Amino acid sequence: FEKAYKQSAKPSRYFQLMVNTTVAMHLLPELTALLMIPAGPAHSAHGEATTFKHVMTTIDKAKRMDAPFHVFMAMLLHDMGKAFTPSELLPAHHGHEKRSETFATEFLAKHKFSKRVNEFAPKAAGLHMKVHCVTQMTPAKLVKFAMVLGKRDFNDMMTVFECDHPLTTEQRQRLQVVHDVLFELDLSAVASVPAHRRKDEAHQLRVAHVRRNT
Repeated sequence: FEKAYKQSAKPSRYFQLMVNTTVAMHLLPELTALLMIPAGPAHSAHGEATTFKHVMTTIDKAKRMDAPFHVFMAMLLHDMGKAFTPSELLPAHHGHEKRSETFATEFLAKHKFSKRVNEFAPKAAGLHMKVHCVTQMTPAKLVKFAMVLGKRDFNDMMTVFECDHPLTTEQRQRLQVVHDVLFELDLSAVASVPAHRRKDEAHQLRVAHVRRNT
C-alpha cells in the first residue's frame, strides 16, 4: 500500500486493479463491496457516486496534496463502514463513521502498519464527519472539538477534511478559531491558579476566546 501511494501519481489505479483482478476479495473485500454502495443521497455532498469512486477520489487528492502516508490510509479507510450499512438505510449511512473507525482499527491490527497509521487512521475515520457540524457548534463544543483534534493531528485532520469534501468559507473560519485555541491562545494567566482548578480555568479561557471570535 505504501509503495502504491508513494510511487504512483494516481494511487487509485492500484486499488482499481486490485478490484478488477479479484485480489481485493482476498485482502480487502470491503473495498469491492463499496463498488455497489452509494456514497450518499442525491442531495448530499457526495451525490449519487458510489462509495468506491468517492474513496478513490479522496486518495488521489491526498496524493496531489502530498499528504503523509498515514493521511492516505485514513482516506482509504474513512468510509469503509458504509460497506456495513443496513440495506434498509441506503442511500443514507447514519453512524458510518463509528463503523469505519472500528473497521480501521481491526484491519490495521491484522497487518504491519506503523504506530502513526494505527493511531491516526481510525481517529480520522471517527471524526471526518464532525467538520460538517462545526458551524453549528457552541463555543464550548468548539473547544471540545479542538482538544479532541489535538495539536499533533490538527494539520493532518484539516487535510482529511479537504480530501473528503472541500470546506466552505464559514467552516474554514470556524476551524481557524479552533487553530487559535490550540496554538495561539495565551494560557499563562492560569499558571498561578491552584492545580485542582487549572484545567477548568483554561477551559473557560478557551471558551471565552471562541465566543469573542465567532
